Amino acid sequence: MNTKRSLIYRVDGGTRLGMGHIQRAAVLGAELQGDFDIRFYVREDDTGFRYLKNAGFDTLRIPQDMHKEEEANMLSAPVILVDILDTRKSYMAALKGRDSRLVTFENQGPGAAVAEIVINAMVEGPENRDYVFNGTRYLKGARYKILSPDFDNTFPKKKKNGTLEVVVTLGGGDVTGILPKVLRSIAEIKKDIHVTAIAGPAHKEFGGLKRELKGISERIDLFKEVSNMAELLSRADVAITAGGGTLYEIAFLGVPGIVICQCDHQQQNAARFEKKGTVINLGYASKVTSTAVQEALSDLLEDPEKRKEMSEKGKDLIDGQGRERVTGIIKESDA
Repeated sequence: MNTKRSLIYRVDGGTRLGMGHIQRAAVLGAELQGDFDIRFYVREDDTGFRYLKNAGFDTLRIPQDMHKEEEANMLSAPVILVDILDTRKSYMAALKGRDSRLVTFENQGPGAAVAEIVINAMVEGPENRDYVFNGTRYLKGARYKILSPDFDNTFPKKKKNGTLEVVVTLGGGDVTGILPKVLRSIAEIKKDIHVTAIAGPAHKEFGGLKRELKGISERIDLFKEVSNMAELLSRADVAITAGGGTLYEIAFLGVPGIVICQCDHQQQNAARFEKKGTVINLGYASKVTSTAVQEALSDLLEDPEKRKEMSEKGKDLIDGQGRERVTGIIKESDA
């Protein structure tokens, strides 16, 4: 007899929005599937839908032309997780109207206030702050960052030679298309370095970029949709990342970062991490120059003491227990 309760996970992600929400959903889904019958609903492009489907989850596609009110009326379960950056009050109220318990993630919209629990690890992190306001429980900061289980037993690798390792990963979709520019800039740096570049699952120009790199540098290895991100990041002396979840991953591993932001909330996130001393924030991708990339990277590579200082500050921020905290909170919300 199946005693599991139903849980709906409403999430979006893909080429336009990036893959951070989808990847979090996959990690949480794996943690919760022993306690709940989970069904994922995705409205965005096929990339996010396929990612969850290929991970073995029951995943349905919401038609792009379906009205939000109609969508909300379709979603009914004792527990609903809403992993969307911006929601309206009317939408969230319709979801809650069927006696559903609502938990929402990284939600900057007015609809967040309708949920029982709002978990914002990134939008308002990394500082930790828990409070209740108008009946909604807000859990904010790095202690709620959900890392993949791959990070549980991953530690920085000791280097066996003098070659410095740089990892470049600019989000699941690289929505601004800056990855080629960054790699061309790095290729011009005359230092003993090796570069591991990672294009996410929603990256659209991977084939052309890989062919181009063969002609400009043998020091750059380019991969797509890797399954060992924790391992690759752990080898890095410096990581060049977007301003999303990877900031927390490199902080946990103690890897100094250079940040290129793909959107407004990433800029806010990166500014907070820069203030904590874990990264150098170059700002919005549209304004980042090749010279800025080269100078920031060269300066860090030439300053081992600075890298060590940034590494220690990062490790102090993230304890890696966010996944257990959040899954426990969701299970409690169903009690």
